[in-house]
Amino acid sequence: MTKPKHDADVAFIKALAEMLRENDLTELQVKRDYGEDGTLNVRVSRAL
Repeated sequence: MTKPKHDADVAFIKALAEMLRENDLTELQVKRDYGEDGTLNVRVSRAL
């Protein structure tokens, strides 16, 4: 994984965590498709 792609993924995950808090959700799961470069599956959750 390249540094810029890694940085973008970290920012994406942080945004998901913020979305989780702002909307009072317990779990959020998304799949980010990079085409031939693969995919990123992320599940962000929090304990109540």
